[in-house]
Amino acid sequence: MPVPMRFRPDLISVVDKLVNGDYLGLETDGLAGRVGADSLKGAINEYGRTLVILPTEAFEIADARERQSQPGIGQSHWIYGPPKKVEAI
Repeated sequence: MPVPMRFRPDLISVVDKLVNGDYLGLETDGLAGRVGADSLKGAINEYGRTLVILPTEAFEIADARERQSQPGIGQSHWIYGPPKKVEAI
C-alpha cells in the first residue's frame, strides 16, 4: 500500500533535513525522536552513504499499512516496510 498523502509532507521534510545535515533542526522540531542532533549526525556518518532527496515514486513503491496499537482502543499507527524491488532502467 503506498504511503498515504497526509504523511508525505512530513516525511519529505524529515528526509530533506537529513540530506541537508540539519540535525539540530530535527531535534528542535521534535522530529529526531529519542536521539539528539549529535547522535543523529553520528548515525548518518556511520552509515557511510550519501543521502538523497526522496523521489516522488518512493511513496508509491513503499509498503505502508495501518496497524492497531491495542485491540479495542481505536488507536492506530502506520508502519513502513522496505520499498518493493524495482528493476533499474
